[in-house]
Amino acid sequence: MAKYQEYNQEQNYFIPIDQDINFPDGSFVRFVNDFIDKNIDIEIFEKKRKNDKVGAPAKHAKMMIKVIFYGLSQGIYSMRMIAGKYIPYHLDFIYLSGYQTVDHSTLSRFINTYREEIIEIFTRTLYITHNMGYVTKELIAIDGCKIKANASKKFTGSYKSFQRRKETYKKMIKNL
Repeated sequence: MAKYQEYNQEQNYFIPIDQDINFPDGSFVRFVNDFIDKNIDIEIFEKKRKNDKVGAPAKHAKMMIKVIFYGLSQGIYSMRMIAGKYIPYHLDFIYLSGYQTVDHSTLSRFINTYREEIIEIFTRTLYITHNMGYVTKELIAIDGCKIKANASKKFTGSYKSFQRRKETYKKMIKNL
């Protein structure tokens, strides 16, 4: 009779997160975390926040920036997806969120409230990440749309060749 190792999916499993092991220096997650911690001043967010005397404590601005920037850099544009599927279950998001959960409406409200501040921060962060080689401009994504491409030599060319082809088609249509 064959021997098997014990296999039980009902057992609990504990995953320790050690930033030095799971996210070593040089990894993109660690870079995002350290860069935002050291270079982003949250005073720009405190000007619009008015919960010092009444109201619930807000989610920390650095945590929100980290999670949103990292999610967008991974091609995740839906705040519902980030809040529901990534923050609770993916180690990189768990680490960046400081082991907290956040609702998608909180993420969206944060973006709407601090739009200009986020644009400024993301512009600086993107400039640095691009110069360090973490981010490239090689991929162009358009709102998750899938567009069929035909990359044969017959259908590709320079702008001038397309203009010439366009003129040829115009002449053909006139002749018809």
